[in-house]
Amino acid sequence: MALSLAFGAEAGVIFQDNFDAENGGVGALNYDNFANWNVSNGSVDLIGNGYYDFLPGNGLYVDLDGSTGDAGFLTHWEALEVGDYSISFDLAGNQRNGSAELTVAQVGIFFGSGVAATEYISLSQKDGFQTFSMDFSVTNAWFGQSAEIRFDFGASGGDNIGMLLDNIELTTRRVPEPASVALLGLGLVGLGFARRAKKA
Repeated sequence: MALSLAFGAEAGVIFQDNFDAENGGVGALNYDNFANWNVSNGSVDLIGNGYYDFLPGNGLYVDLDGSTGDAGFLTHWEALEVGDYSISFDLAGNQRNGSAELTVAQVGIFFGSGVAATEYISLSQKDGFQTFSMDFSVTNAWFGQSAEIRFDFGASGGDNIGMLLDNIELTTRRVPEPASVALLGLGLVGLGFARRAKKA
């Protein structure tokens, strides 16, 4: 019981998106009508679900280098309180061997004019979906008790062949409160006493 009280709610989902509900479940080139994302600095394609479906069985997903010859950026804003967070996402190579493009995605987490975390991820063209995650923290030093955080996903290149993105999830990373840790300690002590009493 003490264990469940201390650690039962360590993480909570704040935001998640797998793109399957976009455009009525139908893919579209140069798609910019996302429910939770803005597209800037170029274009992205909404593909999959039988439409340019390079990795069948994954529903809809995003080709980060759209069909305009100019790779775009997907951006999502989230108001977060002070705390520790993790964002996970699935990336795959472009799945088109005819391209000599280096398959790279850039993931950035920004607050105001600062950068909380940024990462460049490279996959070979035939790599299937793999899950990546980035941890970051919002602290009082930024905006007091909350902050508008910007998440960016983008790709290198401009040849209409980009890395594929799916299954984005933002969660909290909660450290157990002191009272919960103390409760866990008491529970363990109680177990020790119970064992001793049994032996006696």
